[in-house]
Amino acid sequence: MVPLISVIVPVYNAEQYISKCVKSILSQTLSDIQIILIDDGSKDNSGKICDDYQKKDKRIEVIHQENSGVMKARAAGVYIADSDWICFVDADDTIAPDALECMYSHVANDIDIVVFESQKDTICNAQEYIQLLFKFQLLALWGKLYRRDLLNTYTLSISPQFKVGEDFICQLRILCMVKRKIQLCSEKKYIYNTNNPNSVQKSHQKLYEYEMAVLNEVADIMERMQLDEEQAKIAYLKWRIVYLGGMIGLRYPVDYKCEWVMQLEKECNYYSLSSKERLTINAIHVPFFRLFLIVEKCLKKEARNLINRIKKDIL
Repeated sequence: MVPLISVIVPVYNAEQYISKCVKSILSQTLSDIQIILIDDGSKDNSGKICDDYQKKDKRIEVIHQENSGVMKARAAGVYIADSDWICFVDADDTIAPDALECMYSHVANDIDIVVFESQKDTICNAQEYIQLLFKFQLLALWGKLYRRDLLNTYTLSISPQFKVGEDFICQLRILCMVKRKIQLCSEKKYIYNTNNPNSVQKSHQKLYEYEMAVLNEVADIMERMQLDEEQAKIAYLKWRIVYLGGMIGLRYPVDYKCEWVMQLEKECNYYSLSSKERLTINAIHVPFFRLFLIVEKCLKKEARNLINRIKKDIL
């Protein structure tokens, strides 16, 4: 019998968290599931813990592979999945007991993706959903249910260089494949672990070359997708403005005469911009405005550090 959902969990040096993660999946109110644990070359006891769970429950399958990164681990799981629907869970996170049942209740013939933790309940198309991604919303692969035929070689073959941002890039590629609708739901059923000190989000140091690689990758995807909805085009434009402002604020050696900057400035002539967006574009030619962005970035960083210290003291 084909399971309703295949849950894929990439595992790397997660011995502190993996048991809690697997138990949360095993205790789902929707029991007709397949659980695929991919041990991505762990150096701790994660692989053994996965094997032990496989012996206890026939719904669990385990793959052991050389360390290849989270996207290749997820891809390995997708390629052996039996279900028509795929859900990703990270090894240091957990899901609510009714998470999969709630997700599956929204499955329909005209739905390609079910998305939880949206700000509202609605149905949209790919170019409407992409606007949320460009506003830095719903960026993670987890907390969503994907029709399996969306997950192919193109959508899953994300370069290992994108250690942060691979979920965002993968989702953009997936949207190139979407033919049906996307169901957005406001339910919160995914329990994200913010206390893992080994999280890539916390340890990865981004560089100018990395940011340029992201920009070029997104540009390639947009060319393939061929945005034709005006609001989607505007969202992509504003995302690039934010990206430029961030690079200026971080004092990256931006080449203000390079093609993407010149093209961005040209496109901005046709759209209404906010004061902050206009300041960022003007900073291309006015060094004083760059100083403003640098100071703003420093103040935001200090504010975040202060908040984190307060939270740490409280805990």
